[in-house]
Amino acid sequence: MVEREEALREAILRDRYVSHIFSRAEGRALYLVGGYLRDTLRGIPSKDRDFLATGDIMTFVRSLQVDLGGSIVPFHKKDTLRLVLPDSITCDFTHLTTSLEENLKSRDFTLNALAWSPVRGLVDCVGGTSDIENKVIRAISAENLANDPVRMIRAYRFAAEMDGDVLTETREIIKQLKGLIVSSPPERITLEFFHLLNVRTAATYLKMALDDSLLSVVLYIPVNNLRDDIKALHAFETYIYSDNWKNIQDKLHVTISQNLTYKGLLSLELLLGGRSHMRIPTLSPSRKISDRIRKVSMFIKGATADRKLSREELFEAFVSIGHDETLDVLLVRNEYQLQEDLRELIHTWKRGLADAREIIALSGISKGPVIGELIRAVKRAEYGGEIRSRSELVELIRGMSARANN
Repeated sequence: MVEREEALREAILRDRYVSHIFSRAEGRALYLVGGYLRDTLRGIPSKDRDFLATGDIMTFVRSLQVDLGGSIVPFHKKDTLRLVLPDSITCDFTHLTTSLEENLKSRDFTLNALAWSPVRGLVDCVGGTSDIENKVIRAISAENLANDPVRMIRAYRFAAEMDGDVLTETREIIKQLKGLIVSSPPERITLEFFHLLNVRTAATYLKMALDDSLLSVVLYIPVNNLRDDIKALHAFETYIYSDNWKNIQDKLHVTISQNLTYKGLLSLELLLGGRSHMRIPTLSPSRKISDRIRKVSMFIKGATADRKLSREELFEAFVSIGHDETLDVLLVRNEYQLQEDLRELIHTWKRGLADAREIIALSGISKGPVIGELIRAVKRAEYGGEIRSRSELVELIRGMSARANN
């Protein structure tokens, strides 16, 4: 036990920001709490550091800003301040107005009800350390979830991130409280839902949330439809990490918008792609995400069907919705055999036998909507193999230009 405490102390104070912050405590009670401590116990990195502190936290945070740089961001909650440091690292400071134990027992799950300080060491009053080791999510109380219903979604997110489980008694609480989720701000629901979609095995935990009657409340989608969608997502999460898609796997962790990764975006497109016309009041995706789902949905209907896209359909998708969105379509439909076709299409579109400026020059048409139609027609003919040489290209352009001018 002593060795474990020493190892934890060393791991925490190895972080130069955390170490410096504790060195400046100057007699105040100061504790590291929340996700950073949880992740440290799990042996994974975290950019967010949460502290509880007594005394005047504004004066304290300003002194830290002088030492460490960064900027101070006040929260709507007047008792919390954020210090944004270089490398996107954030340190949140909340004024401790109760006993430490009372504060910890008001949190969502046992794995988050932990605190540490150089003076007291690890404070675990609800068995969070054991639950982290056993990879289980245990609610501290039904009241705590009712006070902040978004915490219910976090149960499945944390379980997914740990490849663990949500305890039966916690799932029973969620079943009873599920209706409260609609009273939560859509922005917060969206953030937690996106975090869950980012996880490699999201389908397993979405099914769990569906079985607990929460997911259908969040998404306003009938249960039977969601079951089919989750089956498709499970298949997607299997093949997307196969060798067929090895060349794009490094991109899956890239953040697109609202902390949604590319993997999460593809999952969302699969779940909502056929419902792009539908407004889900509990979610507030950014314009960037909404527009992408709308575009991709034009071509992913029947994503689980046996029929594959033709090269002509691939071309139509490319010119209609763009390169990135077309790749999304191939990924969601598992059209791995068209990857080389898409690369060929990109080359043909950007250059090929002639780029857009050369086509315009050869056509003799300087402006008007016919220019765009001409470029698409020429590129379609080249991609389809109808023209294979420069002379054939010139002949096609001149013939089309003559018809356009008549």
